[in-house]
Amino acid sequence: MTKVLVHIVVHESYPYLAAVLESLRNQIGDFAVAVQVTENGPSQQFDSSSIEQVCCEGNATLFRNDINLGFSAAHNQAVFRFLPADFDYLLVLNPDLALKEDCLGLLLDSLKNLESKVPVYASPLLLRASETLAPLEPEIIDSAGIVFSPTLRHFDRYAERKLQEVELCSGFIVGGSGACLLFPRAAIEALVLPVNEYQEQLYEVFPELKTGADERVGLFDEAFFAYREDAELALRAQSLGVRGYLNVEALGYHVRRVTPERRKALTADVNRHSVRNRFLLQVLHWSPLKNPESILPGFLFRNLLVLFGVFLRERSSLAALKQVCVLWKRAWARRRYLKSACLERPQSYV
Repeated sequence: MTKVLVHIVVHESYPYLAAVLESLRNQIGDFAVAVQVTENGPSQQFDSSSIEQVCCEGNATLFRNDINLGFSAAHNQAVFRFLPADFDYLLVLNPDLALKEDCLGLLLDSLKNLESKVPVYASPLLLRASETLAPLEPEIIDSAGIVFSPTLRHFDRYAERKLQEVELCSGFIVGGSGACLLFPRAAIEALVLPVNEYQEQLYEVFPELKTGADERVGLFDEAFFAYREDAELALRAQSLGVRGYLNVEALGYHVRRVTPERRKALTADVNRHSVRNRFLLQVLHWSPLKNPESILPGFLFRNLLVLFGVFLRERSSLAALKQVCVLWKRAWARRRYLKSACLERPQSYV
């Protein structure tokens, strides 16, 4: 029987976790599901027994980190546990996203039909959800995968469009939303990059990541900590010949809390991560030769706009620019590795 490991990372609050776990218990199909939840640092809002009870009632195994290691590192802990076990697939899932009862089965069917032909991972069509994790009426698209623009930004495809107004079909996409991604074992093994000689730079920026580093496998780039890590994964996958696939029949219901339009309402930490990761993405993946259409609107205009914004209005993000400088050599070494490993195939940042 096919075995799926589902991993969910929570930090501080988890108001939807019980409903998410219930949606996993209600999945139908000929497969076995094991659920692991990682509490990324102790919550200041709930007592420790609260999440224990939610996980116990939801048939989930609870893991705890003493401090917040970030979205990327916490999921990489699950990858470390996944690889030596007998699971066939790893589902990375947000704690605010419920799956329709046939969602996982449909995603598995897609991958089983494709993975013998091409390295691939899958994503469902995400719809906006209410506070009860029910789809809104009329149905509003949350994400049909991600796309990159000439401004060197990435967006959720068709976000905030009414579902009935958009013609969608299943097929390959640039990348999937990190809120829900299903990876076969072979795709994970293809996407993980070796640790390079500049790893200490990562620990200079995030000292907490040095603890337990040998018990994590880097599916997600830990320099991204949180935010834009799915965009980096999508671009890395393109370089390594791993395709993203969207199944529009498989549905997930997502409570969206972080959007570009809400930037002023976001915490300083979130905005700092966003600024740093924008520039890290370019160090890792952008090329003026491959992406000439993005030189003026993205590399020049948008980057200058971000820099002016940081220096004049969002000075709490100044540290992000220093972090990019510290992480530069590590990122460039990863870029060189990707270039050497890259197969000759069409790929683009935009």
